Amino acid sequence: MPVIQLPGTPDLLGLHAANPLRYPYLLQTLGCLGWDILFAFPVQPQIFPSDSTRQEKTFFSVLDEEWAKSARPPDWGEAKLPFHGGWFVYLGYELLHQLEPSVAAKHQASRFPLAALVRIPAAIMVDHAKGQTYLFAEEACPYLLDDLRADLSNVAEYMGSPVKVDELEEEDEQIFLQGVTEVKRYILEGDVFQVNLARQWRASIEHQDSAADVYARLRESNPAPFAGIADFGGYQIISSSPERLAKVRGGVIETRPIAGTHPRAPLAEEDELLRRQLIASPKERAEHIMLVDLERNDLGRVCEPGSI
Repeated sequence: MPVIQLPGTPDLLGLHAANPLRYPYLLQTLGCLGWDILFAFPVQPQIFPSDSTRQEKTFFSVLDEEWAKSARPPDWGEAKLPFHGGWFVYLGYELLHQLEPSVAAKHQASRFPLAALVRIPAAIMVDHAKGQTYLFAEEACPYLLDDLRADLSNVAEYMGSPVKVDELEEEDEQIFLQGVTEVKRYILEGDVFQVNLARQWRASIEHQDSAADVYARLRESNPAPFAGIADFGGYQIISSSPERLAKVRGGVIETRPIAGTHPRAPLAEEDELLRRQLIASPKERAEHIMLVDLERNDLGRVCEPGSI
């Protein structure tokens, strides 16, 4: 496994912003010690448009084919790297309808695809806990390491430019309130026990090519352990989340739902009191139990019976 280890923890956002075609996807751990991964030299992109449910091959059938052709046992090596070559995958919310056709589709964002599957042969990984950077390339393309090293030698911390929001559009409040009323009825009738009801916001920003600037501001104001930016050319995805959806390693899947949030206090003693109150809250505890039960139900559809 071709790997180069270097000292230091460079800011990989600068490489993404300078060359999003070569470095289109960046995942970061912010606010705590973890890994940053900048995926490099994408090949064989397979994009599934929003109307691909009517196509002969679905995302899941293509994924099964690709996995059968190239899946291999991981070679963890001495570095214990989090990425050893593979795919970068984007799953849209609307992909649900290929699994649950009975659920009505709403708010389809036609600009975004249903899913994307992109082969990734190389990456730059930063281990913040050890203060080390790793350059990785698959066995078939060790020459990519030279390009990674050359690009990394010129990278600087990405400061970004100020982001100005020209217009902010919120979804009609009455639509949201009507949804709350309907959800309460569904719960009373036993159709559901939890609903994540979202409200769409749209913002117009001053510069068309400022996705990296928006992400830079987001990670500064809201550092989170699961943050990232993905550039698919005509559209970008920016995220900063405190919650892990799923982790798969060694044939075991783990999910860690979060329920309950509270503003931090300026003093450590007050902060600790708020933490204990949050943990002891009957409402938050009930919601967390509900979330765990929901995840258990979902995992039960794909895991070995009795293994959860």
